Amino acid sequence: MKGYVIMGREIRRVAKIIAVILILGSGVLHAQTTYFVDPQGDDSQDGRSSATAWRTVQKVNSSTFNPGDRILFRCGGVWNQELTPPSSGSNGALIVFSKYGDGPNPLLDAGGTLSGWNQPANWSNQGGNVWVIGTSTFPGRIWLDGLEYGTSGDNTGRGTTTPNATYRWWHDGSGSLKVYSTGNPAATYKSIDVANQGRRAMSISGKRYLMFNNIQFRRGEVCVDVSDGDYLTFDSCQILGGTSKYGLWLRDGSDHGVARHCSFDREDSVMHTFEYGGNPDHNNGADNVALQSASYWEFDHNMFADPGHDAISLSGQVSGSTIWRSCYNSIHDNFFTTHGDYGRFTSTNAIDSAGYCAHNVYFGNHIQNMTAQSQILGMDNKLYYNVFENQRVIPWDPAKDNYRSVAIELSDYLNNVPVKNAVWNNTFKCGQASAIRVCSGQQFASIRNNLIYDMGQDPTPGNFLSNVGLVLWQGFSTDTVTNNLVYSKSGNPVIYNQTDWTTNSPVSVNTLNSMNGINGNVIEGNISADPLFNDDYTVTMQSPARDAGVCVGISADFLGNPVPSGGIPDIGAVEILSQIPTGVSRADEQHPGLYALQQNYPNPFNPSTAIRFSLSRESHVVLTVYNILGQQVAVLLDGITPAGQHEVHVTSDHLASGTYIYRLQADGQPPLVRKMTVLK
Repeated sequence: MKGYVIMGREIRRVAKIIAVILILGSGVLHAQTTYFVDPQGDDSQDGRSSATAWRTVQKVNSSTFNPGDRILFRCGGVWNQELTPPSSGSNGALIVFSKYGDGPNPLLDAGGTLSGWNQPANWSNQGGNVWVIGTSTFPGRIWLDGLEYGTSGDNTGRGTTTPNATYRWWHDGSGSLKVYSTGNPAATYKSIDVANQGRRAMSISGKRYLMFNNIQFRRGEVCVDVSDGDYLTFDSCQILGGTSKYGLWLRDGSDHGVARHCSFDREDSVMHTFEYGGNPDHNNGADNVALQSASYWEFDHNMFADPGHDAISLSGQVSGSTIWRSCYNSIHDNFFTTHGDYGRFTSTNAIDSAGYCAHNVYFGNHIQNMTAQSQILGMDNKLYYNVFENQRVIPWDPAKDNYRSVAIELSDYLNNVPVKNAVWNNTFKCGQASAIRVCSGQQFASIRNNLIYDMGQDPTPGNFLSNVGLVLWQGFSTDTVTNNLVYSKSGNPVIYNQTDWTTNSPVSVNTLNSMNGINGNVIEGNISADPLFNDDYTVTMQSPARDAGVCVGISADFLGNPVPSGGIPDIGAVEILSQIPTGVSRADEQHPGLYALQQNYPNPFNPSTAIRFSLSRESHVVLTVYNILGQQVAVLLDGITPAGQHEVHVTSDHLASGTYIYRLQADGQPPLVRKMTVLK
């Protein structure tokens, strides 16, 4: 049963169960119908063929659909209308919204042109290439001639109210928009587009058993807004940014869903976090995905790019005496990156000691280039077998929180409630920020088997966290910090006994281990030695991380290799190659006769990498590459291949930066799959 509610939620839950029973038990069977929507169609037609397609999203919103029906939008079509699905499907008979025809995926765009911008009389010259137009709605984001420009400041005093050639607009929050232009904007620019605060590309309210496949949703204050929506599936969709809040917002008990092979991209590498502050109507947020009272969701094999705040956040809600939570969510095998000034991988929040988010897991994710700490609050949340690379420190606001960034922070907002959060077998590699910080309010937290290499390399003068891998706050208690490898090529790798945001007492790993038992902490088995990295996030056979961990009960590593059951795992996110024939990993032990697919090397790569595999017998082999959306992008090999070891080279010429899946299929053998990353 879903819920995770302190009071009041189950009445609504019972009503939802009754509604589902009525749908499934009505005894009425409907023929599945396919409807077509085309920008060149006609709403007066029946919509049941491409020749008689409907034209508008409003026609879809005002219609009634039965479980199993399909609504197909024409490829290449663009609709500046909000989709509000009017009907629910049923278990085993989803209502599907998808595409037909050839070309780009259909686009539902909540943005549009700035009203009246192309009328010269609507603009007044303020001098200094600054022009003003009246508009009461905060635009959110602005594109001038198709290029997005950031705002010069906000109305809290940060930044400036005067646009310039770099930051070309500012809105006063009430009725005036300033734009930088060398002449009257109506004549200087060919287009001025805005994200449209207050609008959505799609809103779902109280519906269930829906699927969205190969559809693009773009812009709006919130791009896709889901309230009390259950059993939803997003497959191979693109959700391209909200204005000031969220790309995908799951709230009010939207439970049991899947997002797979999707791209969550704010298309935002120019904005700054301060641009979202200061006005209650457009502050904070800017997340790719926000789960706010949403449980039992699975996010896997997605790409998250350029969040304005969090790539994915989990939080609860309070409504009167009712507290809702986000629990039992699984975020795994995703790729996270940002090119902007602010962005963090995740936050798992807590309202108070009752309204926490619990039992959420993050594993097998590849996280790069984040600039702010990912905060893990709540209780019984786990992060394991993830790879964190190049955690950056960006002085986005020197007056606020400039030098505190870590990759993962176990925060203390629950005020000494036993939280039992776990960070196991992650690899943190080559970042300006520290890897892990454990704050004083954490109790029974578990920090085990993490490999921390060359973190805390921020060269900024005055950053007291420089040359630091692991940060333990003064007063942390009853926690477990064991079998971690912490190494820095320059400087002391550990801070222990941090007393505030400006002072610390650095100690060695050996000194850290000697503090075992203080405040009830278990601190032992931590080591400081060069992990002997390969050119990627794997390490060599001679690494001191090999067979140096402690069993935490996880069965597979970052690459899907099996982890010794009940035995001694390696430290870090990847199990190290075992002592069987050269080039064959532990994953190969489950396929006798050396049928194996190895991790490409180097990885990440640019411009080229090598994929090695071995066959026990001559076979017809197909070696293919897929992007994060599950679309095939290359066939590397398709033909009869002799037994033995083989190597195929891949170049990045036609591949964008990101994570890809490569798959080996040999006749009579199970398919083998691994991940590789292109960095340009």
